[in-house]
Amino acid sequence: MSTTFDANTTQPTVGSGTQAQGSTQGATPNPSTNPHAQGQRPRSSSDPEVEDTIPGGLSFDSDKIRDMTHSQMIQYYSAKTPRDHGFETLTDAHLALLNQLDVINGQDAYSVEAVSLGKVSINEYLVLPTGFVYPATNPEDVGDATTAARFTKRTLAEIYVLNKLAAPTGTDAIAYGLVRMEAVKMGWLDNQKEVRFAPAVTNSMATFLADLSVRIDKLADYRRLAFIHPMIAEHTFRTMGHHYLSGIAGEYQRRYEASYASCLCTDLLRLFSAEVQYHSLLHWISPGRASAVARACVAAGRTPEAISIRLQAPPAGTALITTGFAVLQAMDANDYLKELLRSYDLNMGVVTILVGKIKADPGSYHKFPQAYGLGPLSDDDADELAHVKAKLAGLAPVLQGFLDAMYKNAALGRAKALLKAAEENPMQRKKAQKFFKSEIKADISTLRELFPGSKPVGPAQRGVPTSTASSSST
Repeated sequence: MSTTFDANTTQPTVGSGTQAQGSTQGATPNPSTNPHAQGQRPRSSSDPEVEDTIPGGLSFDSDKIRDMTHSQMIQYYSAKTPRDHGFETLTDAHLALLNQLDVINGQDAYSVEAVSLGKVSINEYLVLPTGFVYPATNPEDVGDATTAARFTKRTLAEIYVLNKLAAPTGTDAIAYGLVRMEAVKMGWLDNQKEVRFAPAVTNSMATFLADLSVRIDKLADYRRLAFIHPMIAEHTFRTMGHHYLSGIAGEYQRRYEASYASCLCTDLLRLFSAEVQYHSLLHWISPGRASAVARACVAAGRTPEAISIRLQAPPAGTALITTGFAVLQAMDANDYLKELLRSYDLNMGVVTILVGKIKADPGSYHKFPQAYGLGPLSDDDADELAHVKAKLAGLAPVLQGFLDAMYKNAALGRAKALLKAAEENPMQRKKAQKFFKSEIKADISTLRELFPGSKPVGPAQRGVPTSTASSSST
């Protein structure tokens, strides 16, 4: 649940599933109600009569509070705004800080979801006008030409201006507001948590029209970015574990740039700083929503082929299994798998089934399934995952040795998860590589052997005189 302070009412406004469906909920602050935390020890009936105040001007109502239980105190203070507590002299900015404190106090000290998705401040949440009711949009309809008809021009203007005002310092505020407006218009909203509500700005339409007049030629680009980026971001999150980490910004930027290029959208790169474009701009669109939309739109043929290919990528934490399985398939094609399974205890059927599960439901097998709105794996599924992972980790040096000999320059040969596991036993990797290289040299004596069903043939069978063959080989 996301909460933001509305300075006009001194009450926080809650963005949740209920709000998203059209009801505007107001949630009262929840300050600490322990008298010690308020700056005063508890009173007893024997205390002398003194003025019941604490530094800052907050006053206790002695008649009501003195005999209250702790739970009654919570109800008493939760029913009041900061100004009811005696803070009449504080500005709206001060009250906003106090309400932000309440928001922090109302959160778990450690949030798995926040850690996995990356933290954004309330100021970076999507902003919608108070009372805004948005229509539900099916995943397959997101970005469809008909979705824009669901919004009045006035609503679009209000959404645009609110988000323009929320643009980070130094950012192209007009572009920021228009991209977010397009994302809402095309139907990305779906019960997201990182949404806050604020009163619409007066004369929003005039501002909207003035800004649109100088950016109308860019609007199609902003719309394309709003559609394609969440799907690219979900792929990045799924395979790298996070949307964007400033500590390894270069690695993330290279991944995003490659995905934009594969989608033929390099013209959309660097519309904003990397931190804004790859993280905060559309962070409110959850991986779960982006994944559902990507799958539906791929099925409908409404995405670049690159998105379809990226949907097959395994989630972070399972790459060793899916890569190992791919290598085992390559070994099978080269007639090595049966011999390998006679020498190493591995149930290929279990591996095959598990890889199918991972591809069918990658969110459940991600190391942060909460980001997809999912819970942890069952004990049986978790045990199966750990067992297969351990088996393939033990086999990794042999698998990598096979790749070193056969697929050294292929992408499969550079898969990081397998390389990392293989490094645990470098000698076994080197021996495996030597074995498979020797096999290549020993097995192939003619081009005919490169084709299915061919058998080794001698020089005479090739029509080459024995003496010629012998002399040519020296």
